[in-house]
Amino acid sequence: MPSLRVNRDLAEMIDQLERQLSLLEEYATKAFSETRSDFLPVVTGKLRILLVRSKQNLPPLFEVADRLGLVPRVRIDGPQ
Repeated sequence: MPSLRVNRDLAEMIDQLERQLSLLEEYATKAFSETRSDFLPVVTGKLRILLVRSKQNLPPLFEVADRLGLVPRVRIDGPQ
């Protein structure tokens, strides 16, 4: 049975993921719907934080999925 600390850690990870996704949505709206190209680097930065594993970054999207036993499917399409 998972400890309370493990559950709290997972809850904190989910909260962090929700905050990052909310910011990504806000910045993507500014970049694409409002055509404000100055937000494009911010969008790419948020995507990098969410999806790219490196020495300095454990991507919360994949960490939460792993902790929940999910296998996320990521599909990257080019511009349409």
